[in-house]
Amino acid sequence: MSAVGQLLTGLGLGLLCTAVHLVVLRRELWVAEALPASRARGRLLRGLPLRLLLWTPAIALVAHVGAVACAGLALALWLGRWWLVRRAERRLAGLAR
Repeated sequence: MSAVGQLLTGLGLGLLCTAVHLVVLRRELWVAEALPASRARGRLLRGLPLRLLLWTPAIALVAHVGAVACAGLALALWLGRWWLVRRAERRLAGLAR
């Protein structure tokens, strides 16, 4: 596979796994919001292994494809975090007005 193909594979897997991880986390936070703090913490911690297991196949595939795919995965993770921070800043700026 070419370097561009590896990079796109890593980017695609990274963005897909980030999206799935955030959907699962959002669902868990939505349910935990109505619970007392101690039960909410336990519920979120019980969901952590599932969220981490979602990453295992992607990391294995990217490692098998090559180093450029690993760089693409890391870039996708950085882009996902950057997007979340920007989104949160915009929401907080809207609340401050």
